[in-house]
Order: sequence, then structure tokens, then C-alpha cells
Amino acid sequence: MRFYTDRKLGLVNAALVWGGLWGAAEATAGLALHLAGRVVPVPGLAGFLMFPLGLGFLLEARRASGSDAAVPLAALTAASVKAASAFLPGVGWLFVGNPALAILAQGLAVYLGGSLLEGRRGAAAFGWGAALALSWRLAFLVLVFLLPVQKGILRKGWPALAWFLAADSLANGAVIALAASGTGLPDRVRSALSQPAFAPLAVVLGLAAQAAAAS
Repeated sequence: MRFYTDRKLGLVNAALVWGGLWGAAEATAGLALHLAGRVVPVPGLAGFLMFPLGLGFLLEARRASGSDAAVPLAALTAASVKAASAFLPGVGWLFVGNPALAILAQGLAVYLGGSLLEGRRGAAAFGWGAALALSWRLAFLVLVFLLPVQKGILRKGWPALAWFLAADSLANGAVIALAASGTGLPDRVRSALSQPAFAPLAVVLGLAAQAAAAS
């Protein structure tokens, strides 16, 4: 399904819709999971769940447009929504640089390997899902090392890095396999999101959610 008969226009709108919604999810679900992690004795709760959620948005962008190019464009939209909160008082680039880079790394991993998940179930979905999770985490660490952003994750020591790379990736694979066994997004929801006016609204929703989370 595409948003419009024009492929290029559909590509842009798919990226704006699913990238904007992903930005909103990062601000709302991401914040809620980080707060819940302080209460529930499950270390890395947000890390377990947020990549599978972002993966869902990226795959929906590709399905909506019929083009793999929608994946990095949706990731760029979500990263831009996240980065825009740097202009809010008291936030700044240091607080949003790493999350924005993580989103871009996820988009790159799914662009290169997301098609391998199509039609997978059970152990295959788990394996490919964990591999995608590991690949974006490795790309993220390289970007953090090379770029002028906070290096905190690189300074936490090998146990923290091993958890980030291994435990989080395996947990992501399990969540992705569980999601793959479900029915997916209802067609009527996809149809509602295909309306022309929803693309800018999704971006505005993402920006508003980021502003609310930062306040």
C-alpha cells in the first residue's frame, strides 16, 4: 500500500508519518520505560523494548511506500524530531546527540538488513532480530567514538558494554520474535494513517511530545 500513486511523494509521506510517530514514541514510551526501570527491578528495560518498537515504525514506512528508501528517511525524520528538542531551554545538544545517533544507526541497520525479517517466525525471527539489534548497537558505538558527543557509554567499562551489546540484543530478538507471531497493524489503521494531512500532523505530534518530555 502507498500513500499516493506517485511513488516519490508516497515515499516522503511514509517517512514523515512513521518517522514522526516514532519520534513521539521515543518521547512518551521511551520516557515511561526509563522511569519504570527505576521502579521495576529489570535493568535496561527501555533498551529491551524501544528498538523493537522503532523497528516496527521503520518496517511500516517501507510497507507504506513500497520502497526501502523510506527506512533511512523515516529514521532521519525521527532523529530530526529528537534533535529539535536541543533548542528547548535547558536541553542542549549534549542531551539529545546520542539518542539521535542511535535512531540513525537503527535506520541504517534496518535499511541494510530489515528485509531479512520479512515472513520470519519463531527462531528465525529471534535470530535475525537479535542480529539487527547487535548491528545497530555496534554502528552506534562507532559513531559515538568518532563524533563529538557524550562518550559516557564508552567509559562505563566492559561489563556495561557487554550488557548493551549482548543482553539487550538478545532481549530485542525475543521481543521481535514475539511480535512476529502476532497479527500486526490492522489494515484500517494503516488506511487512516495514509491520509495526506496526517504526514505533517505526525511530525507536529512528535515535536510536541519531545517538548512535553523535556519540560
